[in-house]
Amino acid sequence: MEHLSGGIVKGDVKEVDLINYNERKCMMLSVGFDAMSMKLREKYKGKGSKGMVGYAKASLESLFAFKKTGAVIDYDSQVVEVNDFLSLGVSKLKHYGYGLRVFSKALPNDSCLHAVHFNGFNLSLVAPLFLAAVYKNVLGDYHKAKKIKIEVEKKMPIQLDGDYVHCADNFEFDVIEKVMRVV
Repeated sequence: MEHLSGGIVKGDVKEVDLINYNERKCMMLSVGFDAMSMKLREKYKGKGSKGMVGYAKASLESLFAFKKTGAVIDYDSQVVEVNDFLSLGVSKLKHYGYGLRVFSKALPNDSCLHAVHFNGFNLSLVAPLFLAAVYKNVLGDYHKAKKIKIEVEKKMPIQLDGDYVHCADNFEFDVIEKVMRVV
């Protein structure tokens, strides 16, 4: 704690990047399965299940309700076609919600978006999800880019910093460099 307060007293200021989506700024976002879980999590919060328990219940419900779709993802003009799109996560931080280490290469001030897209889902993913919680991510396809576009065949939900936003079939994200100052 002392090292943190010392940084504040000295005025150590870091400039960090943010993600831009439709003029909305965030540190992390997801499209697809995870965003659906965030939307459903609100229902469980209202029933008293908060934190990881509420998220786990919502994720389980999403697992059975989610319908995979086709997607085209453009990472700085490197185009990836996905037949069984599950989710796309984009972040400026190493850790995702609830401490999952999904973006192990991400830095808040490296002028890049860090993204992982996931295809399909089956029970063989349970062990790697556990590893993401206790060690680091070993799932998905990892990409770095300044700009990311995704088109999905059917509307998918999006969440920003853990808050459900809406459903759409076309999304575009870019990095805003060193826009926020943090002590």
